[in-house]
Formats: sequence, C-alpha cells, structure tokens
Amino acid sequence: KGKACMVRRGQYRLRVSQPHMRKLRHLYQMHGGRNLDVSAKEKSHRCHEAVFNLLLRYESLQGGGFQAAIPGNVFDVLKERFGILLECFASPLNARYARFCSAFLDTDAPFGSLGSFFHFRPRQGSFEANPPFVPAVIARMADHMDELLSNAEAEERSLTFVVIIPAWEAEDGWKKLQQAVFVRRHIRIAQSDHMYFEGKQHLRKNKFRVASFDTSVFIMQSSKGEADYPC
Repeated sequence: KGKACMVRRGQYRLRVSQPHMRKLRHLYQMHGGRNLDVSAKEKSHRCHEAVFNLLLRYESLQGGGFQAAIPGNVFDVLKERFGILLECFASPLNARYARFCSAFLDTDAPFGSLGSFFHFRPRQGSFEANPPFVPAVIARMADHMDELLSNAEAEERSLTFVVIIPAWEAEDGWKKLQQAVFVRRHIRIAQSDHMYFEGKQHLRKNKFRVASFDTSVFIMQSSKGEADYPC
C-alpha cells in the first residue's frame, strides 16, 4: 500500500515503510541471520518472524513520543567531532548505527541491539545518549554515567557521553547532569531552533516534528576523554 509494507502473521497485520523494511532486513542479515545454517527460504521466514515480533512490541507502546530521535546531520557532527558510533538509547527502527543499546533485548538483538544501556558497561569510547523523555529514566541514566565515568577516570581511560535531553530544569535528572563533576560543557538550544525525528518515523510520511521544549546538550567526559576530544 503506497510506500508501506504489510507484515503479517495469521490475521494480524502490521505496517512499516519500505525504507525501514529494507533497513531491518539489512540489520537482520548482519546480526540475527549472519550465522544461520539454513536455506535462503528459511532465513527469509525467520527474518519475517523477527520483524513482526519487533513491530508488535513497539506498536504495543501505543505511540512513539518517547522514541524521538535526533536528525542524521547531528549524528554526522557527533561522529566527526567525538568519534561516536553507538547510541545508548535507540531501537532497530530509529538506530543510526549497526550496534546500539535498546529497551528490549529479546526482540531487538536480531537487529544489532546490545541490550539495555543500564547493563552496558563500556570502559572507554564515545557514545550518544538521547534517552526516552521520562524523568526517572533520565535520572537513572545520570547515575549510571557517573559510575562509568568515575571508573574511567580511575583507570585513566578516554570515555565520552554526549547527552541530549529536554531542558527540564526542575527535574532531578536534569539537576544531576547539570551538577555532575564530569560535565565539560552544557549547551541549551531554544525550542524554536530545532526539531526531532518522529517516534513513529517508520509509519509516517512526515518524519520531523518541531521540538516541544528547549533542549539541553551535556558533554560528559573523563579527563582522558576531554584531552582526546576537547569541547
């Protein structure tokens, strides 16, 4: 139907755009189907099943507002400026890179997910974090990053997080980030000056939506991270 694909199982049908379907097939070939010793027909069937499970899981979230993503040109700048190649909060539907952290390891792993960020313990590297806009999640993220950065500082390793969240100054999560010892820079972007990708970009023709609030960008780094990527 138009530029959309229908993924079926029995009487149930789920819709996804053709570009996103191609993306999911590609990710499945890279990860879930990479080492399968089965026929091409069986591999295609398993890919179909994995896509259906994925779409059903995210459809059950009833909307996409918490899954908004930053535009591709912002990722390009972060890659060039900080060497970022992994997102701490993504889904197979909106992930920029082949590897990412996401909420649901069971449905997302066949497409490259490493699981929850809260179980992810990098010792070094550079990462982008645009978490769901839920105050409790942002506060928990801030605590986890503080622990990881403290470990990297003690081991003299280079670790960088670029965090993008609403500028909700009254919330505990924002306060924790603003007061964190590892914050090297805080940038505030006015609501009228930027936009996000739609949470349901895999279904909608208009992929962009104007931001509903000012956005805070926190650059958090260990000392070695700051030396490698001064900001």
